Amino acid sequence: MLKPEICDIRRRSRQGATQPFLCRADDGRQYWVKGTKAGNEALCAEWIAGRIGQIMGLPIPEMAQVIVPEELIAASAMEKIEELGAGIRFGSSHVEGAQEFDKSHVGLTEEPLRQLLLVFDVWIRNTDRTVSRAYGANGNPNLLWDTAGKQLRVIDHNNAFLLNDLYQPSEYARHVFAEERQRLTPKFKADAIARMNNALGQLDAIMEEIPEAWKTVDGI
Repeated sequence: MLKPEICDIRRRSRQGATQPFLCRADDGRQYWVKGTKAGNEALCAEWIAGRIGQIMGLPIPEMAQVIVPEELIAASAMEKIEELGAGIRFGSSHVEGAQEFDKSHVGLTEEPLRQLLLVFDVWIRNTDRTVSRAYGANGNPNLLWDTAGKQLRVIDHNNAFLLNDLYQPSEYARHVFAEERQRLTPKFKADAIARMNNALGQLDAIMEEIPEAWKTVDGI
């Protein structure tokens, strides 16, 4: 697997718990990069969930395991650059001109995609996909709206695969596409199951893609 090397750290996001860094790599692409602050468990979740979602046909921006050189971190004057850190990091391709998804974009998203994303999030135990101003509460959709392509882009899976003691199925009542629960037809369900089985069949290969450095317990 080719691992682009980061050559320029441009800025940091002010949104989200992990606040990724926008970086330029030697492949000419820009990536939102997560590292030390996110932690190894989150990096693994991002990669595994993202790859599963891509196989299922979700519009997830291209991902990469990028290399952040130690000398780049040492030379940076950016505040809290240690929260990116050197080494192999998770990168999600920057979507130019994208804006944060909000309730106004729900009706612009095709129904099959709304349903597939809901099922996907339930399957991977990702309750972190709520929409602002929905159900009288603030939220975090972890989605982008590609203004140029006029389509949904799915991002941020660092909170996927929740353990039993953290998993609250009731949270899906606040999912951005929660209303689709009542519209799942037998035909859709059969198609979704086929997509899930296809992804499961490739899970071993996905796990082999995880860098050894991500398999250690953070801080040890």
